[in-house]
Amino acid sequence: MAVSSVPEYLADLARRAQQAVEAVEAARAETREALVSRVERTRTDAERMADALHAGAIAAEREAVSRWSRIQADWKDHVLSMRSHIRDRRAARDAQSLAERAEYAETYARSAVDLAAAAVRHAEYAVLDAALARADLALERAAATH
Repeated sequence: MAVSSVPEYLADLARRAQQAVEAVEAARAETREALVSRVERTRTDAERMADALHAGAIAAEREAVSRWSRIQADWKDHVLSMRSHIRDRRAARDAQSLAERAEYAETYARSAVDLAAAAVRHAEYAVLDAALARADLALERAAATH
């Protein structure tokens, strides 16, 4: 779906967040094999989206690109570190290590949700700031014509 306005971007984000909630709820009833498949598909899609975001950031202004690139690099490093940690944890199959792995993965998931919530809040601020700038521009133009 092509999103053409900033409010539609926020609505699209809300829709995606709801889909993520529904996917997590559905995953609870899946077999391990189905869950592994879902995790792999989601990881591939997340990487694709991250790559697309990176490509879009290149077209932005220089300062914004620099900041966004740092955030993406930090996030990518974090994700790679998390994946490495998960791979290491998968090697150990005793009950205690599986419980620890689950705790670590849940903590990571909570952190990712917190990051997304902060991003949504920042997006809301950016949208409102853009609306205020447009309103200020309209007032300025109206004052200039009188």
